[in-house]
Amino acid sequence: MNKQCIGRFQFDKPERLAVSGRAQSIYRTSVATGPLPSGGAEEAWSEQIAAIRARGEDSVRRTFDLAPGVHAVWYGNNPRMPSSIVLEALKPADDHYFKLTRASEAGKESPAEKLASNILASYAPHETGSGFCVGFGSLSIEPASRESVSITMKDGEVETSIDTITVDHPDGGDAPLEEAQQFAKSYGGSLKVLRDGARKAGGVEGHELWILLSASGQSDLLRFNWRFEGAGGDATRPKIEIAGSAPASKSNELEAAWETVLSSLRPTPPAKR
Repeated sequence: MNKQCIGRFQFDKPERLAVSGRAQSIYRTSVATGPLPSGGAEEAWSEQIAAIRARGEDSVRRTFDLAPGVHAVWYGNNPRMPSSIVLEALKPADDHYFKLTRASEAGKESPAEKLASNILASYAPHETGSGFCVGFGSLSIEPASRESVSITMKDGEVETSIDTITVDHPDGGDAPLEEAQQFAKSYGGSLKVLRDGARKAGGVEGHELWILLSASGQSDLLRFNWRFEGAGGDATRPKIEIAGSAPASKSNELEAAWETVLSSLRPTPPAKR
């Protein structure tokens, strides 16, 4: 198994599934890592600037170094709102880079740059066993009241995903069963509940639901869901939503991937500061 981490959690990635997307946000700032190209950090930065300039001739407002070796740029992201600006910074770390993106307003650059500097300074490359994991490393900055992460894994038609978000109070959201019933109704189909009950994962008690959706002229579809409503004001116990889907013909593959993810999900220890 390939161990993965996302935000405040770790889990074993099913061997057959590949990560097809991930996103992380902390302090309302998007954070990510990626492999450095053959040309190193300067090539990676040039690619970022080129992509920004491609959005418009006046999109780039200012380029500078936020810290030694850390390139940064302020750019406009909405021609209709000149005051709407975005800070992007890239920090190289031997074989990869750490990037952050934060939206702000003209005239409020200083506090945004200070926060960005604190986040960048807390990044620990190749440290994925503690703190807030962002891919190739983690952040040791204090937990935030606003954190969210998402990771999706696929193998053909078999897909699983994990989403977490901090909440002010337990948030059940729309019930998965009700959502499925509406989905089946909209397609003139029906559903069968295969599993419905409490299940512990990631150190918390959540609710698990397996359903089989059937619709005339379409292949039967399996949809799995596990949800923990979250603990208000606790970044280490966010709302967690784990989902899985596949054609019924791929039930063995989906069940194997599902059991691997849920049985291995565990909290990541706090970072040592």
